[in-house]
Amino acid sequence: RTANICEYFRIPRSALSRLRVAERQMVSIASPATAVAFGAVATELSGVPLREVPLRRSDPASPWCYAAAAMGLSDGGATSSSPPRNFLATQVWPSARLAADVLETHADRSWTVCELGCGPGLPSIAAAKVGADVIATDVDEFALKMVALAATKQNLPVTTKVFDLTSDEVLPEADLYVLSDVFESNKVAQMAALHTRRALEAGSNVWAFAQSDRAQREWYLKELQRVVDPSLKWSTPDGRDVGPIWLVDIDETKIAYN
Repeated sequence: RTANICEYFRIPRSALSRLRVAERQMVSIASPATAVAFGAVATELSGVPLREVPLRRSDPASPWCYAAAAMGLSDGGATSSSPPRNFLATQVWPSARLAADVLETHADRSWTVCELGCGPGLPSIAAAKVGADVIATDVDEFALKMVALAATKQNLPVTTKVFDLTSDEVLPEADLYVLSDVFESNKVAQMAALHTRRALEAGSNVWAFAQSDRAQREWYLKELQRVVDPSLKWSTPDGRDVGPIWLVDIDETKIAYN
């Protein structure tokens, strides 16, 4: 929803309107090649226009996911035909791109990978492409439909499941849990820490990715320090940290889009 987005990013509520205008202008003037590079509308899902968003634009074999086109969303973050509950859950953020890249490099193909708060699911699709069993979870059913559609188009076996990070529900069984910029509120951050602790106690791995400017991620870290290990801290994505938990600090200005 517009109010949630603006609070999350600390931006004026008029930002979405400007984004829609800019997107319409971009698509209307783009050549076919430019339109593909910028992610022109590729299909629709329940009346919502979707763009294909590749991890690497220059690589035809790159994993990709769908994102909802801003021009297809109302100010309430929904269309009349099939409303996404949360605009954030329909977009591909820089942390998801890095998480997908890290999974391509470091994920063990023998693992079951569960992405929590997957949104469009680029990390899930990247993990499936390297051969891992994948469970993509989100509270937003429209986002899960986007993941399922993109996975089907790429012939990738991705299981989708409704899961609310703010609930006390038992996690799906997995070897690795991935969280990518899910900390949109203090409640989400605190409950994510609880689920992280339970996953670690069960012998699983947890990799969390968050941009440096996300204030709520510090609630997640403080709770982890309280219930897991007081020495935990955010680290760089340059190399795999030793241990079952990896907290990756992301500088969005250094994310590659080529």
